[in-house]
Amino acid sequence: MPCYKHAGVIFKGLKLSASGRPILERLKSGKKGKLFVPDYGDKQRCQYIFSSFEEASAVLPPELIETVKEHTNNMARALGLESPITTPPAVILNAQPVNKNGEKAPPVALLAAHMDLATFQRGFVTILALVMYSLIVYLCSEAEVLAYEELVQQVKKGEGSQKDLDIWCRSHRNQGVRIVLQPGDVLFMTGNTVHRGDKGIEDYSAPRLHLNTVEAHGKNKDKGKEQDTVIMDVWGRQFSSVFQ
Repeated sequence: MPCYKHAGVIFKGLKLSASGRPILERLKSGKKGKLFVPDYGDKQRCQYIFSSFEEASAVLPPELIETVKEHTNNMARALGLESPITTPPAVILNAQPVNKNGEKAPPVALLAAHMDLATFQRGFVTILALVMYSLIVYLCSEAEVLAYEELVQQVKKGEGSQKDLDIWCRSHRNQGVRIVLQPGDVLFMTGNTVHRGDKGIEDYSAPRLHLNTVEAHGKNKDKGKEQDTVIMDVWGRQFSSVFQ
């Protein structure tokens, strides 16, 4: 596939300081920003984002792209999304780069637990397997994400304490389920479903298509997906440890 050589590197986790704490971005002024800096890691998980569905249809079978669009539109209607917008697909694949000594990297490791949309955006993710592909999904994790976020807001208002957050995290554990998709299988997940890429297989790129569909209305009309992937470590190591 021609777009493979133009694929950009995807995050592996977060950049950490010597003490193991996530590092905040630096603004042009030199002050710290609000976002954490992603760690692009070992360059073993890459993606190519098509600029449009037309470009995707020029590379992949047009019938395939039309079928994905049809199923995605049907899901948006089933969920009752208002003014849904679907991003053009992205091809994601695993890589094993070779260093200057000719040594090939081992297969990609597990990806950091994350969700594809911020909690303020209502929507879902579509994954189409182009070959056999597996990922780890944390079932019912959206409910845990929203419950914890609500608890955090209560603590900020003085209606709880850090101890309440600690107890919540210690009392919740979600064991991920490995889902194996066969070529042509389509997986739908809500945008706040926590998941992670599975361990890689030797000399197997496992290409798959990802699309994001979000509800856009009012001032957000026509904006589409507003934020990038949310890595669960951003919410604190205690919370991310919920997802085993």
